[in-house]
Formats: sequence, structure tokens, C-alpha cells
Amino acid sequence: MRRSLSGPWKPLESNSQPLIARATAKNPITGNLRPMSMRVPAVETRACQQSLSENSTGKGWNSFSKERVGILVSTRALARVAILGVSYFGLTILLLSILDPDYNPISQAASDYGVGRFAIEMNLGFLVGGIGFIAFAWAVGRKETPRRSKAGSVLFLIAGLVLIMDSYFTTNIEGGPVTLHGTIHGLGGLFFFVTAPIGVLLVSRKLGRERMLMTVAGLVVGFALLAVNAGLSGLAERVILLVIFSSVIVAASSLAGFPGSRFWRIRAGR
Repeated sequence: MRRSLSGPWKPLESNSQPLIARATAKNPITGNLRPMSMRVPAVETRACQQSLSENSTGKGWNSFSKERVGILVSTRALARVAILGVSYFGLTILLLSILDPDYNPISQAASDYGVGRFAIEMNLGFLVGGIGFIAFAWAVGRKETPRRSKAGSVLFLIAGLVLIMDSYFTTNIEGGPVTLHGTIHGLGGLFFFVTAPIGVLLVSRKLGRERMLMTVAGLVVGFALLAVNAGLSGLAERVILLVIFSSVIVAASSLAGFPGSRFWRIRAGR
């Protein structure tokens, strides 16, 4: 094989025998160019020739490029679905907390709206929010992320499935009898408030130190209010949901390629 000063390596032979690769090197004393040789095994010679042939036709690069572009486009589409779904669910809870006087947002859970006069809106929020969480989990899973982020993707998938389940299995009416639907809804809520915060912590590692500290602080405040058990369970739930929803929206915005969303930095193997 011969290498020119401005061109690639060019094979001198096409048989399967080992070749002599000739190149030039600069003499450190005289400054003149002198020839040098090295033996190239036959297997490497054939691999080199095949690679050069593929690159010359563009087939190898084109297939790789198309695959990467397809993954990027689908990831951005999933991230935008996640933003819409999670934002819709969050806005539903916020508006019902302001507009519905039948329930106290400080002491009562947001699930109670699912059995009130705004039941359709709330249960639709559960459904759309669950779809958003699943889309986010899928978007994170399609990226070249380390194992911890993959675990976060699985946790968000479980959280999304739980929300979809709770859109059908509504909670028990306050002061009413315990029902099977209410029991299933309660178990689903328990799974959600375990999987989603852990998933947020795993994913927030890629949002930068400031965002990670804000996420941890918000979750600590929310669960502390819940543990106090001083009639603040509704407020505690909403603080935790605010942290979860905002973290998902910020991460999904970066995955969607929106300008200014520079927090998300995924590096494979890290």
C-alpha cells in the first residue's frame, strides 16, 4: 500500500498475500524524505480494501447516517409527546386545585377530583399524563445512555402505565365504602410515588448539578410534609408532582431539540 502526502492509502496488490506498506518519513537530521516499510497481514489488507470499497460507493456511510437520523427524529417526536402529555396533566391538577371548591388542595389528594364533578377532566389527565410518561421513557431509552439512565427509563415506563391504570380505577369517595377500584388506585399511587421520584433522580444527573440539587431539595420537602402528617398531604403530593413534572419537561425539552435547553447532556458510558 502507498500513501501520498495528500491522499489516502492505496493498495498496490489485490491478492490475499501479505503486502508491503511503503510510506515516507522525514529524516530528523537531514530533513530529507526517506522510505520506510511495514508488513500488513493479509486479513487486515482485505479488511482495508473492503472498507475503502464501501466508502467509495457511500453505502456504509449512507446506511449509518440514515439510521442515526431516524433515531434522532423519532426521539424528538417522542420527547414532544412527553412534554404535551405531562404538561396537560400538570395543568389539569393546577386548574382543578384553583377552580374546584369541593376539595381542599392542602389536605386532599388530587385523585379525589376523579370522583367529583370534574371526574372526566381529571381521569383524562391521568390517561394523557400516562401516555406522556411512556413517551418520555421511550425517548430516554432510545438514546445512547448509560445503564443508570436506562433504569430511569424503565421506572418512568412503570409510572406511565400506573397513571393509565388509575385513569380507569378511580379512588374511593371520601367517607364512602372501600371499593376494589379504590384499592387498585391506591396501590397504583404507591407505585407511582416510588418509581417516578427515583426515575427523576436518575435522569436529573444529566441536567447539571444545580438542577439535581433543586430536584433533591424539592423531593425532600415534599416527603417531609407527607411524613409530618399534619393535614398537609395534599400540599405534599402537589410539591412532589411539581418536581417530577418539571424535571421530565426540562429533560424532554432537551431531547426534543428546543433552543436553550442546554441542561441535558447524555454521554454514553458515563
